[in-house]
Amino acid sequence: MRASSLVRLILIVLPMAVAPGFSFAAEVPASEFRGATIYVPEGEDPDTSPEQRTIVDRIDEDIPKDQQITGRKVSAAAQDLVEYVKKMTGVELKVAKVKDVSAIPKGSRCFVLGSLAKTLGLKVPETEYRIDGFAYDVDGKQVRLAGETGLSTMYAVDDFIERQGVRWFLPGPEGEYVPKRDTLVLPDSPVSEKPSFLTRIIGGGPRTPPKEILEFFRWSIRNKAMGGFWMQSSHSWDSSWESFGGREKAFKERPDLFGEVDGKRVPNQWNLSSKELAHIFADSYRKQLKDRPKDYHAMMSFSPEDGLIIDTSPESRKLTFQNDPVMMTIPDSSDLVARMANWVVEDLNKDYPNIRLCFIVYANYQFGPQQVKLNPNLVPAFAPLALDRYHWVGDPRSPTQYLLGQSIERLNEAGVKFGWYAYSFGGGDCVLPISRLDMLSRNLTWLYSKGLRYWSIESAFIWPNMMPDYYVMSKLSWNVNADQKKLLDEYYALYFGKAAEPMREYTRELNTAYQDLPFCGGNREFAGTVFTDERLHRLRDLIEKATKAVRDDPPRAHHVKMYDYVLRLGEAHMAIRTALNRFEFDKAQQLNEEMNKLFTEANTFDPNTTSLDVRERWHKAMYSNNVEKIAEWTKGANILHKFPDEWPAFLDLSEIGERLGAVREETPLFNLMKLKTYSACLAEQGLERMRGALWYRGKFPTVRAPDGKKLYLLVGGFDDTLTAWVDGREIGKASSGSFAPAIFELPGLEPGRNEHTLTVRVTNKGISELGTGGIIRPVCIIARDPLIEKK
Repeated sequence: MRASSLVRLILIVLPMAVAPGFSFAAEVPASEFRGATIYVPEGEDPDTSPEQRTIVDRIDEDIPKDQQITGRKVSAAAQDLVEYVKKMTGVELKVAKVKDVSAIPKGSRCFVLGSLAKTLGLKVPETEYRIDGFAYDVDGKQVRLAGETGLSTMYAVDDFIERQGVRWFLPGPEGEYVPKRDTLVLPDSPVSEKPSFLTRIIGGGPRTPPKEILEFFRWSIRNKAMGGFWMQSSHSWDSSWESFGGREKAFKERPDLFGEVDGKRVPNQWNLSSKELAHIFADSYRKQLKDRPKDYHAMMSFSPEDGLIIDTSPESRKLTFQNDPVMMTIPDSSDLVARMANWVVEDLNKDYPNIRLCFIVYANYQFGPQQVKLNPNLVPAFAPLALDRYHWVGDPRSPTQYLLGQSIERLNEAGVKFGWYAYSFGGGDCVLPISRLDMLSRNLTWLYSKGLRYWSIESAFIWPNMMPDYYVMSKLSWNVNADQKKLLDEYYALYFGKAAEPMREYTRELNTAYQDLPFCGGNREFAGTVFTDERLHRLRDLIEKATKAVRDDPPRAHHVKMYDYVLRLGEAHMAIRTALNRFEFDKAQQLNEEMNKLFTEANTFDPNTTSLDVRERWHKAMYSNNVEKIAEWTKGANILHKFPDEWPAFLDLSEIGERLGAVREETPLFNLMKLKTYSACLAEQGLERMRGALWYRGKFPTVRAPDGKKLYLLVGGFDDTLTAWVDGREIGKASSGSFAPAIFELPGLEPGRNEHTLTVRVTNKGISELGTGGIIRPVCIIARDPLIEKK
């Protein structure tokens, strides 16, 4: 299927796509290259930067050794040239490894790569970290191509191929466009390029099979979207405690180096006002650098461990006088982290003046410092996981993105060059059809203008949700001034053929749906707002139009069908949601089983449609397993009472509800407002930044369990810790983790009462999901056989 489709795609002739910068006056008949040789250096070209090698090696680790390109990048570039010249023209080139340029015959048609080309006089532009610059030119009958490193020599060759009209829209042969041609276009003047961004990494997240990793890896390189200086931003603080034998031992021996929470030293927080702690951190880096020269250039990570940073000691409170703008009841620790980073890099730079430290701007320090001025050798890397993921930075419609835009402006005024660790999707929302085209394309260009130079995006592989976003993003990451309209016009025309217009409209419909959300979004619990029945019908109609348009064009039909599968997954998700909200738990499980099979079917059709990793890590963990659990608990059960969607509620931002008497039946705390549960998440009700406790009050009549059965309270899902009381008596506690359900045995109800009171408190202090919290699924009382606890 894939091979035959590729052949058909190559044979389709569309208007020739040649990138700007080439003159057609330099077209040469392909026949002149018949039997021509590609000369590569026998010893390959060593990469000059250990950090640059890390980018390649980390991905190569998951690829079979015989397919890895580490150490043989120039040869890999030569193989690309052989492959695509043959596909385009039918001409087959040869490859020869030579020790030096004396082995290259003069006056013959050939390609000369890497250090050989530079020896022959090719001038390669120098970049800041001597990694990415490349050039190529023509000298007589020689085409010379080279980069600063083996990787950028690959860029040079793939850029040359791309200017012949080849396009790599997504990984693998199904995603490429290869025109038939009888000439090759040669530059009539030297081509010399270097990137806009010093770090360009698309990846992370998915654990896909080696074949898909390799195809994605090559797609990234061919579009020059993989490489640059490695932005070290991983969580790293714990590694500094080796001299103490680990965090636990350090806490016993030096509690003064740990932070305070409510007046007590705690082992999971650092004393961010301790200069001695900063010296310990700096010493840990010195140990790592002991074999490096003093003028060594590198970026190293100085990022806190995952989670919130809270230090309420008197010294630290001077820099935490305000609450985090998103997590409301939690102190903003941005300036604390920034000051500690300043102390560490100042200490370290006494011995290694060219070392930069990178720290993620994340959790409750996600907006960057407001009072502390950053040392020039610090690189803050924004990781906006807990922020709105569908509006662009600075968008006035989104409070969190507007605040983030202000933080970026402050850094820009201070001349800071910063990094970006973004998320292609967040949690389970990658299961739904989505487009982030407008947001991504705006963000890269605007952020670049404000000082962004290092960026990385963590992805989950569902290519119909990633395109054309990723294609445009790959081009902008190399040239931030690339013509986006031209890129999109080309993408739709070449990738979809006669289905271009309905597929363009499909993307536009999704893009508008997410961009026009009247609240911050970062989860799939608001899917009902986006995927109304009307919008689902409109999207389905566009896919049907596209399918009909390309029914005689198998390659383009394949592309449309990938989108069809993802829409079907979205439709299946909405059907499950509807069944759950109607208390039709058996039906929800039946639909859930069908959806899991649909994942497998889509992946079998084309692994780029959706990875099974997405199903296991996101759909099952955050949704499917929960549906199964509800179905298991309610199988054979009698639903005796269904609680309504809307409950009287009390917002307890300070978490003092119990002291206020919230569990008392006569309390007036629930008289002020009502909240919906399963039909609308907190964001949809204007509480997107709610972090704290939510109390719910429900009434239910006296119910009796049939003989042999027991009464249970079933809460279909909540975020993220829950306590329940009946008539003022606690009946249980639970923690959801990933919106899980909970079930509690109901005690004997007080005799002589016709009505009872259920009180539920849910706290949501997690950092990853925006706009969720409280009860998010139906609640009911059931009668079933006694549950047997699993040990």
